Amino acid sequence: MPDQESIHTDSYDDSQPLELRNKIQEEYRTHPTPWFQWVFQQIPFSATMRCLELGTGSGQFWQENQAQISPQWELTLSDSSFEMLAKAKEHLKARKPPLPLAVIDAQSLPFPAESLDLILAIGIFDGVEHPQQALRQSWRILKPGGMLICSAGGQQHLKEMEELLKRNLPDAELGGEPDRFGLENGKTRLQAIFEHVEQRNYDDRLVFSSPHPILEYVRSESQVRQQLQGECLAEFTRDVQIRLEMEGELRVTVQKGIFLARK
Repeated sequence: MPDQESIHTDSYDDSQPLELRNKIQEEYRTHPTPWFQWVFQQIPFSATMRCLELGTGSGQFWQENQAQISPQWELTLSDSSFEMLAKAKEHLKARKPPLPLAVIDAQSLPFPAESLDLILAIGIFDGVEHPQQALRQSWRILKPGGMLICSAGGQQHLKEMEELLKRNLPDAELGGEPDRFGLENGKTRLQAIFEHVEQRNYDDRLVFSSPHPILEYVRSESQVRQQLQGECLAEFTRDVQIRLEMEGELRVTVQKGIFLARK
C-alpha cells in the first residue's frame, strides 16, 4: 500500500469537479459519440483477458459502458485515491459480480512481469510525477502482444475558453502544460519503450450559447476557482457575455485522443 500523500493531492479526492467537467463536455459536444463510449469502441477486447485500469476515478468510464462488459474479462479498477475508489464503488454498485477495486500507484505496479493483457489509463500520465517510470511499469507487466491504451489532451484543448480566461488570469491553463504527457509528445515518449504505437484523435467542438456552463467549467478547476473571485470573476463574466452577444455562441476546441501501445 503506497503512501497516499505522495501520490495524490487533496483536490483529486473530490470527484465532483471532474464529473462536472465530463458532464459539460458530453452535454455540449458536437461529436456524434460521447468520449467514454468512443474510447471503449477503440479497445481491441478479446474473449478472455486480464485487464487493469489505472486512475479509474469515480468509475464513470465503466458506468457508461457497463452493458458491454463481458463476464469473461478479469478486470481490476485502480486509483491512487481511497476516496475516488469509494465513489467508483458507489457508482458501480449495481454491477454483479462487483468489479475488484485496488489502491495502486501507476509508478509502482504490484503485478508480476508479463501477467496482463491490457492496461487502460484515461487522463493519467499527464498528472503523475514520473510518467516514463509509469510507462515502463506498464510495459513490464504486460504480456508479449499486450497493449497499453492511454489518453491525452493537446495544447489546443479548450483554447477559446482559455483565451477568454487569460484576459483576467494570464497564467491560467486549461489545455495542459507543454512539458507534460500530451498528444504532441505522447507518441514519442511511448515509442521509447513500446514496440508499436498508434495514435487516434477525438476531435470535437463544444458549443455554448449561455455563460453559465462556461463559468461552471472554468471554476471547477481548483486553481482557477481560488483566483477567479470578486471583481475578477465579474470581469470574466462580462467578457463571456459580450462574446456571446457578438457571436451568438462560443465554439470551443476539444483536442484529445488515445495512444494504443503494443508490447
